[in-house]
Amino acid sequence: MIWNVAAGRNRREYRDYCSLAAVVGDADLIRLLEDVSPERDQDAKGKFGYLLCFLQQNTKPSEQDVPSNGG
Repeated sequence: MIWNVAAGRNRREYRDYCSLAAVVGDADLIRLLEDVSPERDQDAKGKFGYLLCFLQQNTKPSEQDVPSNGG
């Protein structure tokens, strides 16, 4: 659920996370991260690593995700 996503442990991770979210194209995630700072959301710390890996693995579309126009 998008509202359970939280920011990183420090400013650099927070910025990197926002950059990845921009690549993924999830405007809701970017909006959420702008509202939730690492300092305010202590529960965010454990979630950042997992979510960062997820975003890194999903920034490039696979052949299945690319629509085919039939030539």
